[in-house]
Amino acid sequence: MSPTATKDPDSKDDGKVSKSEKRKKSDSSIKAEKEPAIKQPKQEKSESIYDEILKLENRESEARPAEKDLELWKETCGELRSLMKDIFELKTKNSSPSEVTEKRIQASLLFVTLKKLNRLEKLRIKRSRDATNQSKQSVDSFNLQLQNLLYEVLHLKKEVTKCVHFKSADESLSLIPTDKFYEEAPASVSCPDVTETDEHALRLARLQWELARRRELGEEAEQRESERDRLDGVIRSKDDKLRELGPQLASILSSTVPVQDYLGMPLSDRREQLSLARLLPSPLYILYTQCQAYSEACDKEVLVRVKGDGEEARMFRETKGEDEDSQEDVKDDSQDQEGEGDKMRRSKSVRGGDKAGKVLSVHPLQVELVVSSGEDKVFMSFHWLVVLGVVTVTVTLTTKDKVEGEALSPTTLLSHLYPGDSGLLSPNHSNIWQLSAAGLADSWDRLLPDKLPYCWAQRLAGLEFLSVKPVEEGDVENGVKVVPSVDLSNMNVETTITSIRARLVARLDLQKQLDSLSQSKLSQLELLPAALSSQFPVRVVSRLKSWHSSDWEKYSMEECTKHLTSCGVVDSDCTFFKAVVTRDKAVLTALVSIAPSYPVDSPVFCLSLQLDNNTDSLETSEMLRDLEREVNLGWEEQLGQMEGGLLLAMLHRLLVLLDVLLEVKSSMQEGVGETGSNFTKSQVFFDTVKGKMRRLPLQYNSSQQMFQQR
Repeated sequence: MSPTATKDPDSKDDGKVSKSEKRKKSDSSIKAEKEPAIKQPKQEKSESIYDEILKLENRESEARPAEKDLELWKETCGELRSLMKDIFELKTKNSSPSEVTEKRIQASLLFVTLKKLNRLEKLRIKRSRDATNQSKQSVDSFNLQLQNLLYEVLHLKKEVTKCVHFKSADESLSLIPTDKFYEEAPASVSCPDVTETDEHALRLARLQWELARRRELGEEAEQRESERDRLDGVIRSKDDKLRELGPQLASILSSTVPVQDYLGMPLSDRREQLSLARLLPSPLYILYTQCQAYSEACDKEVLVRVKGDGEEARMFRETKGEDEDSQEDVKDDSQDQEGEGDKMRRSKSVRGGDKAGKVLSVHPLQVELVVSSGEDKVFMSFHWLVVLGVVTVTVTLTTKDKVEGEALSPTTLLSHLYPGDSGLLSPNHSNIWQLSAAGLADSWDRLLPDKLPYCWAQRLAGLEFLSVKPVEEGDVENGVKVVPSVDLSNMNVETTITSIRARLVARLDLQKQLDSLSQSKLSQLELLPAALSSQFPVRVVSRLKSWHSSDWEKYSMEECTKHLTSCGVVDSDCTFFKAVVTRDKAVLTALVSIAPSYPVDSPVFCLSLQLDNNTDSLETSEMLRDLEREVNLGWEEQLGQMEGGLLLAMLHRLLVLLDVLLEVKSSMQEGVGETGSNFTKSQVFFDTVKGKMRRLPLQYNSSQQMFQQR
């Protein structure tokens, strides 16, 4: 139990009395303190009671010290604590309610005192905060003023620095030397008496003289500009007149074209051709000039023209010049320092990526050469590959009778014009490395199927690649440069054009023969021309049964053709056909190969004979070997130099010689008593075989009209 609870009632009464007295004293003191506030003069009637109380409390919080309120708060809290304790004790002892009520009223009055003290404290805190904020504002104001002062100091320092380092505009002027100034300037400006001793005066005088001179020069410049403008106007007016004159001259020239055509003097066309020819690259220019000279002097059926866009050719020439300059600059820079080697290699790799698209670039101009034979014409367009450095040919053909076929194919028409010149390989050996460096591994006929680099085209353009050495690794980038030669072109123009015309005539004749073999009834086809009828016997029993085309794969797979393919007599460039000749039960199969150089190289026949269920070839039959040799090699003695129809004549000769072979073989079998197919004798010969080689009578003597051995 607490010590307070152990007190006797008397002591409690005394304590209560003392506390009540103290509370009365405090109330009286509070009233005494409040009396001066109540006795304040009345405010204006417009102010409310709340405002009056608020003002009183403000004045009271300012007048009363906080320490005194703290002591009063402690005393009030102590009294409140004792009253609560007394109320608790009274309720536990079941005292009269009047005493409890009395204690409760006293406690309520103490709460009023505490509220009063709380309001006064809040007012003091508010006043302190306001004072603090005001002090802070004054400090911020002083700080801002300080910053402004520092900024002004910094600005003044900058201005001082500018003034210290100030350079006058006259320092950048290039004034005339002092000696020259005294010589040129008048005495009124130079003032030698003053300027010789005063540097500043001398500077001012020189500036004054410079200003005067510049004004004079400015006036002179204005005069000259006005004169220039006047001359510009005169030039523009003359240009306008010339510009108007151009269309008039063009119309005059166009109106003279019919007169030029009538007189056979195509001056306008020749002028246009000459302007385009000046833009040609050197090889095509040599080709054009040499062929044009040959056409004018020797062969009027040869026509040479330059085709293409002149403006594009001019732009191409300018672009090519800029590219060459840039490449030279890059090469010079690469030799300066080793550190720049990486940069050079990167630029080379970039050019390598672009080179794949530029390596096959073609010059915008081309030369068209037309070789005619009557109304049959072959058109050849010569192009210049700028990077590869070779001339390519695009061939087209027009014929009078609209003849078409395999023999007139543009891709093979002019192949092997010279031995080994197929046009499928570039004559420039460096092209192999250039294409490989650009990532182009396809063959030429796939990269440029219509543009073939024939060797004869290079010679016409004055290019010769036979002496070119193998390309080293350092030459891969630019290849080997071959300079075109006019003399080389001059030596080959006539022979080449003559060969082209002969090839055109021969291919037309060959195609007509092939068309007759494929379109006519072979049994009714007249193979022999009427002019050669006296060179052959009248009667021919064997007949051509079939004729159709073949290919290299089938031809090379046959066993009977190994001796021709192994020695190179027949290769893949030839054209292949298969002919079947029959007489009764005998069937002769002839594999015919026609070389691209036909008729310079005659058709080659490879024979196999099927008779009495036996198949004979060169390896098994000496007779068939003699027959094949006579067909392939003995025709020229009998046929001579033919102008056309060689293939049909050789086929007719094959039929005649087959009759002789079968009849000789039949006669030999009868002589020895062997059984087999019997062939009625239709040809005249005395001996079946003769000599140690047992030669057959395969040579026809037209004067005696009989066959004999060679």
